Amino acid sequence: MFRAVRDSSAKAGALFHGYRLQRTARLFIFELLVVIVGVLIAQGLANLVGDRATQRQVSEEHSRLDFELGRSRQTSEAWRVAIPCLRKRVDALMEASESGRSPLLERDIAMPGGGYYMVEPISSDIARPFRDRYGADRSDIYFLANETSHRIADNIYEARQEWAKFGLLSLGPGRLNEIDKSQLRAAGIRVRWLLKTIDSQAGAMDELGRQLGIAPIASDNAIEILGTPVSNCDEIWRNNSIYHVVRG
Repeated sequence: MFRAVRDSSAKAGALFHGYRLQRTARLFIFELLVVIVGVLIAQGLANLVGDRATQRQVSEEHSRLDFELGRSRQTSEAWRVAIPCLRKRVDALMEASESGRSPLLERDIAMPGGGYYMVEPISSDIARPFRDRYGADRSDIYFLANETSHRIADNIYEARQEWAKFGLLSLGPGRLNEIDKSQLRAAGIRVRWLLKTIDSQAGAMDELGRQLGIAPIASDNAIEILGTPVSNCDEIWRNNSIYHVVRG
């Protein structure tokens, strides 16, 4: 009888132990599922927040590029208006160097002020989502605008470096030797070529803006309206700037 009771108790213990193991396993699986679901939800929320932040950056980048391209169109227009005046002045300076007759005023020798508004590249961090959202064509146009604007700025800088050589004319009539004249002749030829290149590139920049439907954007500077074309050549030499200047 004792043996029967012991066997019965052992079976009951085994069943209870098995139940406990099964219950523990179920709880473990349940808790594991809860943890996994929690991790997936947290990861999903993080991805959602990250996507929203990325899309906000993409929108901000798009607005920046449109503004910079609009400003570059405006400065392109100013340069294209001014370039015929600059060419005419270069011709006069080259003639003065050849004939030995100098301009009356030193300010007639210097190249007038005027820079260029450049389009900076799309941030590499969001280049792919930017392209996905706005398309390859628009992204490529911004890339071309960046390349073209920097080339224009480089050519303007080089034109200033070459133009500065005309400072030799400030020595006065009859003070230039043949070496000086040769140097000024070469500088004048180089400046003329650079001005022609700038004019062509500015036209290309203008066309890129047209393709995207981005209008020129004028500066709200209260004194020198950066990028606003002058009304005539005299205004350039009077204000020593290729941009329109407001007098108070």
